[in-house]
Amino acid sequence: MKKILLIFLCLLVFTKVYAYENKYFSIDIDKSFKEKTIEDKKYIFSHDNEYISITINDNTNNYEVNKFTEEDINKQKEYLTQNYKDKFKKYTKKISITNIELITTETNDYLEYDVYLESKSSIGYNIYQRSRMYTSKNYVYSVLYNSDKEIKNNKYLDTFKIKDDYLRKPNILIYTILLVVMLAIILLLDYLFHKKRH
Repeated sequence: MKKILLIFLCLLVFTKVYAYENKYFSIDIDKSFKEKTIEDKKYIFSHDNEYISITINDNTNNYEVNKFTEEDINKQKEYLTQNYKDKFKKYTKKISITNIELITTETNDYLEYDVYLESKSSIGYNIYQRSRMYTSKNYVYSVLYNSDKEIKNNKYLDTFKIKDDYLRKPNILIYTILLVVMLAIILLLDYLFHKKRH
């Protein structure tokens, strides 16, 4: 029993991951990553050619990623492709955005996609990115993992959790419909009850 406890304590001491948390989100990050001081609602954690970027914008347009249609996803892909071309045109001629899809989980829905930039000739290595877009009641979260190696898993992104209300409150139309249906049921029951008495 003592040996098992000692092994467990050693694992805790040598673990390389720490939990980062603020009022907007939480994420588990390798201890080798250093946090850069960025403006409010933008966070970067970097190590060599790897970095994790988290940007939070106000959800002024009331985006709800879980309601994205195929057309919305295609438009997003077009927007991203153009944005990457504009931003990285000095460093690469080949940009591809693949595996763009809406992922549904028990806690959050998000739009995920992979980006590949052929940039070895200009900066010495190719760029691989995996990005996720989350929406909540108040914010749009853009979470990106960047590497000089092909990304095979989501070890950091999978630990990301938003703290804002995920599910949007039903709109007034839904409340009105529910109210009308309930009122109709009450009136029907009242009518049937009075009919039986007479």
